[in-house]
Amino acid sequence: MPKKPTRKASNTKPRAAAGKPLPLDHPTNWLPIDELNGPLTQRNGGVRHLAAIDLNDALECGAVRCMCRNVRRGDRKHLLRTFWADFEFSSWSDGLFLMRRGHRGFAHFLGLVIYVWKPDVARRWPGLLKQHATPEGESEETRGRSPKYTPVELLALQLYQK
Repeated sequence: MPKKPTRKASNTKPRAAAGKPLPLDHPTNWLPIDELNGPLTQRNGGVRHLAAIDLNDALECGAVRCMCRNVRRGDRKHLLRTFWADFEFSSWSDGLFLMRRGHRGFAHFLGLVIYVWKPDVARRWPGLLKQHATPEGESEETRGRSPKYTPVELLALQLYQK
């Protein structure tokens, strides 16, 4: 019996896990996009345009999820992956600006602050957000897992198990 043709592997980057929507009001896991731009620029050798390219790629492929918040009304809204097919960040000396792809003018999104989901950022760029640990002492990497042991505790456990 002939095998069914399989789909070729896609060249797109991995998407973030689908499922339950992210909580829009989580107190520690939303990071303003401007706070991500500095460390991402440093990781790219100080070249802010490369940081913007990396950020746009991560948003467009869904590896980093985001939301926006209206400054006047305070309401929050998820920005879906499809949004990034039409818009992108452009890096200028005074920060990131949201632009319509393929156009030279800025998009008119005054009064919006864009945030990224920190666990997605930590997966995409490991070690980038060390200064942004969650205040409760619980990091995104260890949340929901049993506590990690120090080297001394591991040695003690090994000695007492024998």
